[in-house]
Amino acid sequence: MNAKNILNKLTAAVMTLVAMLAAALAMSGCVAENFLDCPPRLIIKTKLEMPGAAAPLLPEYGPQTRLAVERTPIEDWYSQIDNVTVYVFDQHYNFIKQWRGGVYTLNDTYEVPLDVLDLPDGFYNFVAWTNRGDLYDSNIAEPTPGTRAAEFEMNAKLPEIIDNLPTYEGDIEHRHYGKLENIHIVRNRNLVVHTLVVSPTTHRVNFDVKGLPAEADPWYQVKITDRNSSHDMQNSFISNRPEYRHLRTLTETPASENDDNENRGPYETRADEKTSLNISASLLLMQVQDETGTALEITNVRTDETVFRYDLVDLVSLVYSVYGRSPDFNNTREFDIELDLSSRLSILININGWTYRLNMTEL
Repeated sequence: MNAKNILNKLTAAVMTLVAMLAAALAMSGCVAENFLDCPPRLIIKTKLEMPGAAAPLLPEYGPQTRLAVERTPIEDWYSQIDNVTVYVFDQHYNFIKQWRGGVYTLNDTYEVPLDVLDLPDGFYNFVAWTNRGDLYDSNIAEPTPGTRAAEFEMNAKLPEIIDNLPTYEGDIEHRHYGKLENIHIVRNRNLVVHTLVVSPTTHRVNFDVKGLPAEADPWYQVKITDRNSSHDMQNSFISNRPEYRHLRTLTETPASENDDNENRGPYETRADEKTSLNISASLLLMQVQDETGTALEITNVRTDETVFRYDLVDLVSLVYSVYGRSPDFNNTREFDIELDLSSRLSILININGWTYRLNMTEL
């Protein structure tokens, strides 16, 4: 799917769930011809508008884009929302109430009627999070009025410990965040719609690794160690939290139609049939940010050898900097990373089409 088609879908897609029945509107005296008796409403939308010339979530691919990776369809970033929680704070960020809506339905309008919250006239701040439940939840399940926003945390439940670290072996759930600040709510005036935009706080990283030795029945894994499992109501990560790890086994890139190995398992190709592997993996990560500690390792489990180690954020920043660029982790949510380890002297790196040859002395 090309960028133009994706943009067309983006401009047509709006987020949603209707949170108030038509009967309730009728009882309040709110009718299409006369909005004087309608309560102000909070409309939640996905991040669909284009920031400048770049589409949200779409990376700016460089001239050497060559990974044969099927990138995540834009709709998938919003198709796994089980619920939305809206926190309401006063103008000083003291908690007032929370509202929780159900499953997100693509292309509808997600509407929070503010009269349900029974808010008196005044200025308010709204914060929205998605997918509170099994993986993500607040440290304060039932907050009391007056609780300061600074006391809230949105935490990810850490998984079982593997090799002394909590380890996610499968994809985590998407999570989305949005805020709307200093909104003046006046009940008895013409209908006013306030739009709160929510956008993903997860990143997908696709690895394609070439040139790894195929001898001795290898078993390669990619590991990313982080500590950004907790965020505050400004969506800033909370430091000094325990480390955790994302772990995935690198599997062999699908063979061509004429390759008689295509029906074998990931590592059933005999060592005497090829001398190197072309393997890949895809990981969905919690929000990647500077200073969270995104240590990247590729290891041979059979030999307990580390074949590549670098900080993920530093690696992306290094490659982009060669072209006078800085990665935008807020708007680019997917990174394609190709590592060619064929040479003993250097590693050829391709990240979203931008290439760099990393000398072994730089590791």
